[in-house]
Amino acid sequence: MLIKVDGNFIKGARITGPTHHFAAVEFTNSPADCKFKFMGDQSLVPDGNLLNSVIEALNLIEPMSPVNGIMYISTIYIDKNDMPDVMAYREIFQSIFLEAGKHLR
Repeated sequence: MLIKVDGNFIKGARITGPTHHFAAVEFTNSPADCKFKFMGDQSLVPDGNLLNSVIEALNLIEPMSPVNGIMYISTIYIDKNDMPDVMAYREIFQSIFLEAGKHLR
């Protein structure tokens, strides 16, 4: 698992053999409706298996929002080429939120 913190933007990558999954979460200091976008072109993720697997993964970990009582989830980014995999996304988001708790103040 690779995690990179860049200000209010935390990226995660899970690479296992031939498969990989990437995700990132952008946080803001004011409440906002969470958007789901693709990395790169920033287009919205359409309804379907990929979006459903991301939402299911988030529901499994029940992300704390606001993080540390002050930072809210603004946008969740995923890779357009990833295969839907709830457990891979669960692992990435769990790691991202652990890092968010340490770094976002």
